[in-house]
Amino acid sequence: MCCCSFVCLVDLVTVIFFSVHAATSVLIDAQALLPAESFPPWAVELLRGYLEKSGDPLMSHTPVWFKSMVFSELAFQVPFFIVAVFAMLARKEWIRIPCIIYGAHTVTTMIPILYSLISPALEGPVEYDLPYLMQNYVPFAVMPAVIMIRWCFGGKPFGGRSKSSYRRGQKLD
Repeated sequence: MCCCSFVCLVDLVTVIFFSVHAATSVLIDAQALLPAESFPPWAVELLRGYLEKSGDPLMSHTPVWFKSMVFSELAFQVPFFIVAVFAMLARKEWIRIPCIIYGAHTVTTMIPILYSLISPALEGPVEYDLPYLMQNYVPFAVMPAVIMIRWCFGGKPFGGRSKSSYRRGQKLD
């Protein structure tokens, strides 16, 4: 996908992340909005098992503000994931700005989600498994931050010469 090995690794992990996140958004997260009958039985069972293990208060009680976050995820992020996977595999440079927007948007939405899980635990015992929840939620804050940083400061997308090289009269490949 690119010439620099670290950036290539980040891009590969990003494609995998977007693919997995699209599937989990549609099959798991959407259950916060739609009735269980809308999903395959194995997806309903997967969420049930997760809720039993974690006690996730957001997915089990689904406050209205959290439902709005899930709606945003389904309406904007899932279509973006599909387009982004195509663009990254096809080495389309126009994906840079959408990835920066995605990263900023998602990191911002994860702040209230993480805070709502952590703050009750700071006040006393909670009825959910906070370390388990953090291992499930934190990657969805960290990876978008990594994606945003990669595209903000990662140089020319997918390698190649910069526009400044072109301006100095050097021919682009």
